[in-house]
Amino acid sequence: MNISIIIPTLNRSQKIKNLLDSVKSAIELESDSINKIILTTIVVDQSEDDKTRHVCENYKIKFIKSTKKGLSLSRNIGIDASSFDYLIFFDDDVVIAKNYFLELFYMLSTKEYLDSFTGKILTVEKEIPYSRYQKSLSKWLNLNSFDQVLSSGTGFSSNYIKDVGKFDECFGLGSVYGGSEEGDLIIRGLINKKRIFYNSSLISYHPEEKGSLSFSWNRFRRGFNYGKGRGALIKKHIKFLNPLIIIKNFGNPLLGFLYNLLGLNLNLSCENLGSFFGRIYGYKKYKR
Repeated sequence: MNISIIIPTLNRSQKIKNLLDSVKSAIELESDSINKIILTTIVVDQSEDDKTRHVCENYKIKFIKSTKKGLSLSRNIGIDASSFDYLIFFDDDVVIAKNYFLELFYMLSTKEYLDSFTGKILTVEKEIPYSRYQKSLSKWLNLNSFDQVLSSGTGFSSNYIKDVGKFDECFGLGSVYGGSEEGDLIIRGLINKKRIFYNSSLISYHPEEKGSLSFSWNRFRRGFNYGKGRGALIKKHIKFLNPLIIIKNFGNPLLGFLYNLLGLNLNLSCENLGSFFGRIYGYKKYKR
């Protein structure tokens, strides 16, 4: 079995080192299983300097320098450079659990007709779910639970990519709609009857989003950018989505805004408010 790990990165040489170290440690822990599998790690570097290249020279990986920027674009470059039965995408600011490959290989050997999968992301600091959508136990996903999928730690079979296609490059950081690229690919798969499994034992870690007592225009803009992606996603697939899911996707940022405002996490409340307005903007602007 061929498994490719694809890691797009931009100006995060230290963080990519931490991720590659965690992958190396997980491989060493499961060396017997690894021997039965061809595992390839591909870093797609969009940085303007060579710091990331110098870091990657210390690992047995495939390094690709991209002069064009865009998260979905970089992921698609990684797909095109891969020969795989399954591929996994990681964000460059996560690290994976030491038993990651143990859980991965067990899942792949026990789940029949597995087209796609995603794992749970915990915070580094407190080891609690990074997203409120990932608090449930492992389960097969459907159109009512597609938002349990976060982009990092999500994998696809070769048949999935062949039948459904690659990432829509209109979505994702650096694109017109700055988020929800993974949601789009997941919804397209569910529409095509693909079997997608959320594995709560397949764990990676991400730094937590910390609140502060100051309002932040940058966090508002960040929320707006991500929100545009979610609004466009809803518009693109609206005929396949439950109305309650649509309402939830527009209502949750407002609830998050109030919750963080009352908790005096003012920077996070700014991001939530930006996300709400971004979703409206993305929904109105998106055209097929």
